[in-house]
Amino acid sequence: MSESSLNNEPWREYIISGRVQGVGFRYFVMQAAARYGIKGRVKNLVNGKLRVRANGRNLEEFARSLQDGPRFARVDDIESIELSESYEYENFRLE
Repeated sequence: MSESSLNNEPWREYIISGRVQGVGFRYFVMQAAARYGIKGRVKNLVNGKLRVRANGRNLEEFARSLQDGPRFARVDDIESIELSESYEYENFRLE
């Protein structure tokens, strides 16, 4: 059984809209994930939004940090969805 399948924390998906592409937002998310011990992925979407799939004990703190974003970003909205499936991620990466 993998380490992530032993984790009972819920998986969440965050869809972030605003000026979130081309401003270093994915790297900002990776740094926040490292700070809060979050596993998952971050990906630019074709509609100009950003998708973050995340799992860990500090999800609330992690999600609050996403509101800030990097210097030139502007966050207009963050949609948060609890996912019914889990993922076998052992770290946090860019997609």
